[in-house]
Amino acid sequence: MKSFIYITVFALSTILPTATIADQERELAFETIARGNLSGVTHQMDVVIRDAQEFEMLWMHHSKGSMVAAPMPKVDFEREVVVGVFLGYTPSCGYGVKINEVEERATSTQVKSQILVSSSPILCLIAEQPYELIKFPRSQTWAITFRQGVAVR
Repeated sequence: MKSFIYITVFALSTILPTATIADQERELAFETIARGNLSGVTHQMDVVIRDAQEFEMLWMHHSKGSMVAAPMPKVDFEREVVVGVFLGYTPSCGYGVKINEVEERATSTQVKSQILVSSSPILCLIAEQPYELIKFPRSQTWAITFRQGVAVR
């Protein structure tokens, strides 16, 4: 009887397809809705915004101190989520941030970004606070994680 069970399990394991981690990952399309070097957000932070009220509060904080506040981008929070990467104050000019990829995984969505650093830093006349905000379709996973790298330009 045991040999029958082992043979059946072996036969099924060779016939049935197995899901790999790569099969459970897919890249999500995203759209940059704001990017620049001047922000009212003066400390480093990654944000996930899931509703219009949160986005309005973030946009007011981000626009604070701006001579001409840009209009708040339109987002359909029934279908989309907003993610932002803010570097806060940088030690010199020539810094930036770029979100490269949004990847949906089995248990979370991962946002991959790079901190861009100038190979020859320049003294700034005004302090910079690089940032990027993107929107993308809501995914099946609720958790959103961030992964940052550094690139010299």
